[in-house]
Amino acid sequence: LIMSTRGGSATHYVLRLSKNVIRGLPRRMAQGWRPCAAPIGYMNVGEEGDKSIVSDPERFELVRRIWDLFLTGTYSVSEIRDLANNKWALRTFPRRKLGGRELTMSHMYTLLRNQFYYGEFEWNDPETGEIALFKGNHQPMITKAEYVRAQLLLGRKGKQRPQEREHLVREAAAIQLVIGEVDLLETNYARSDSHGRKVHRLSG
Repeated sequence: LIMSTRGGSATHYVLRLSKNVIRGLPRRMAQGWRPCAAPIGYMNVGEEGDKSIVSDPERFELVRRIWDLFLTGTYSVSEIRDLANNKWALRTFPRRKLGGRELTMSHMYTLLRNQFYYGEFEWNDPETGEIALFKGNHQPMITKAEYVRAQLLLGRKGKQRPQEREHLVREAAAIQLVIGEVDLLETNYARSDSHGRKVHRLSG
């Protein structure tokens, strides 16, 4: 009877904790915290239901090197995986039952597809029930432009749906247009300088 009572209390506690965590998900997402385990290169810190995500000091730079090599366009995903596993000794974050393992090809493609690395994350919108992108509060590892380039590089291997590729091409074109406009402005400012007129240069 005592064991049964204790078991019932433990079950009630777990159910109550689960409900509290679920209830707090919209608040956590609004704060910019992805409500699940952080991807490789990051780690969860804090109490259950109130965790934040920070850079993993042991893996952050190694994962950034994965992006750097892939963005050159001269390394295949499998080549980078072999370097990460064998030369850099990169392993997944250790957890209770999982982690501490070499990267698989599935890990690599999941990593290179993950918007989290440029500062956003996918999750079900509590209001619509549909998957949406939320702005993260964590430190981005790459830029949005780098992410778009990586998706285009992956698309060359036939991994993307046509609609997805068209969307990324439009994004890449928009990013290039902005870069071109900035270059044009800087050129115009340089010409103004040559005529001796006072100008204000763009910062950052």
